Amino acid sequence: MKKLVCLTTLIIMCCMGSAFASTFVDNKNGSVSNGADLVWQKGSSPKLSWDDATKLCEELDLAGRSDWRIPTREELLKLVDRTRKDPAIDIKLFPETEPNVYWSSSRDGGEIWTVGFSDGDEFIFDSLDYKWHTRCVSENKVEPYTQSLMDWAAAWSKKDADAYIASYGPEYKGSKKSRKSWENERRKKIARPKWIQVTLSDIKMLSSKDDRVDVELVQSYKANRYADRTRKSFVLERVGGAWKIVEEKTLKKLK
Repeated sequence: MKKLVCLTTLIIMCCMGSAFASTFVDNKNGSVSNGADLVWQKGSSPKLSWDDATKLCEELDLAGRSDWRIPTREELLKLVDRTRKDPAIDIKLFPETEPNVYWSSSRDGGEIWTVGFSDGDEFIFDSLDYKWHTRCVSENKVEPYTQSLMDWAAAWSKKDADAYIASYGPEYKGSKKSRKSWENERRKKIARPKWIQVTLSDIKMLSSKDDRVDVELVQSYKANRYADRTRKSFVLERVGGAWKIVEEKTLKKLK
């Protein structure tokens, strides 16, 4: 018998996690990177039993990878965007997402956890014979300078001004006359919105020499009262073993 349990618990747990905790990058090859750890199948499967979904992921050959699997419950929750509904995900990155239940690999005894992408709620079932969707995941490998940019965007999204500022080299001051005035301005701008979401895509390394790298990317910025999309260039240098932003320039605004 199929069973959905603990509706009260599920309502409480729907508040877990942050829609903006991670930075996503569209790899333009049918996959989407999520931070340093994961790469996601951009599409999703039709409804399948858990065993068939597992087989589909194990046999998937996509984006030069063959080590795909069903995600854990915690991994799947990283995709949930609670500012959206039906589906509760960024459909520009994951356009084929159904506002329905998706399998995870996480078990609780003989039961299996799932995540609903209508609104991000979690459900648990006592049967693997239900037919739900799945989105396969694989381990990601990211260049250290790319990870530094992802961490910068993630800090901005979390409104963590200290971590955001620490992403820049010690001499960086933007267009301001001093580092202190630049820091003060950035702290005010980060604090002002109720929420911020920054995603990066189309990251391209233009040149690299010793401890310096030139990068171009597309930045999508969203807040409760403003949104824009821009193409930007960055220069990062290795400072004390970590990649820091030493130059940042907006090249043009995009639609």
